Amino acid sequence: MLINNFVRLKGNLKQIIAAGIIGILLSSIPSTIYYRVTSQNILEPFLSIGLIFIDLSHFYLLILISAALHFLISLFWSMVLKFIIPNKKQLLFGMFTGIAIALIDLIIIGSHIPGIANLEFFPLLADHVLWGIIVTGIYSGKYFS
Repeated sequence: MLINNFVRLKGNLKQIIAAGIIGILLSSIPSTIYYRVTSQNILEPFLSIGLIFIDLSHFYLLILISAALHFLISLFWSMVLKFIIPNKKQLLFGMFTGIAIALIDLIIIGSHIPGIANLEFFPLLADHVLWGIIVTGIYSGKYFS
């Protein structure tokens, strides 16, 4: 069974990586708009995860670490989503999956990380919902097929 899952993963790896990258690039639109409209630092949500490992005094390294961590997290969730996506109502599933991932990322895990715990929840929830819709849309062939 482990070998079958590995073969299945290997065959889908390009799509999983593409979905993760496209999801990252597009899903930050809601929080970026919110932070811009409210005159807040639009990099704050992006950098918050990197601040776990390095402080602001190493700004360019912080950007690099934050980007790598966001990519790895998105890749992980893209892989999970690839194997649990249903055959019907995929975009609705993606929306609810985005909500579930937001609860895990921002509340269950993020509440223990000061940089993440201090972020506003609803703009980031919108990012996660959009991410779920984008990734399931890619997997279902509705986008970028």
